[in-house]
Amino acid sequence: PVSDALPAPLPDGRPGVWVATPQGLVVAPADDDLQTAGAWTLMPEFAFPSFSLARFEGRMHVGGGPPGSQDVYVRTEAGTWERRVFSDIPFLSLVPDGDRLLAVNRFQLVLISAGGTAVYASPDVLALVDVAQTDDGRLWVGDGALGAFPVDPNPPPGPSTFVVDPVSPSGPATNRIADLAVGADGTLWVATQRLT
Repeated sequence: PVSDALPAPLPDGRPGVWVATPQGLVVAPADDDLQTAGAWTLMPEFAFPSFSLARFEGRMHVGGGPPGSQDVYVRTEAGTWERRVFSDIPFLSLVPDGDRLLAVNRFQLVLISAGGTAVYASPDVLALVDVAQTDDGRLWVGDGALGAFPVDPNPPPGPSTFVVDPVSPSGPATNRIADLAVGADGTLWVATQRLT
């Protein structure tokens, strides 16, 4: 199964496609026939469960890693992968946002920038799944059990807490958020899990 996919330059600079899978990162040149298995290569330097991808500050980032060391990893110029957050929890969403990278694991929202790392946490959340910033500057977090809620988009570096005040979007019959996205017109779109 594919967890995430991203068109981005390959390590040799050619246009390519990066795919996060439970077996690790898989890449293929963009000009190959992507429907043939021979086009795809498992990157041996990151053959660990991978959940999310982002290109930030000109470098590839992946949410994943070996058990006990799952984190946000960045690919160095030398082709190795370095940890950025040291959380040991899989990061399910990575979202570049201008001069910072927004990263979400089940319990935390992490904002990574040149000025430092801010970590949001709340004792109320157990299932954070995604983050998005709307055109008005509001930062929204989606939780798989509690719904979507705004948080301060500019926290100070270091640990911060937030109060969960879910907003039940009009229309969906559930607060079980699966994904967030912002449309071209600035509208926040919320995908929910089906009620069973």
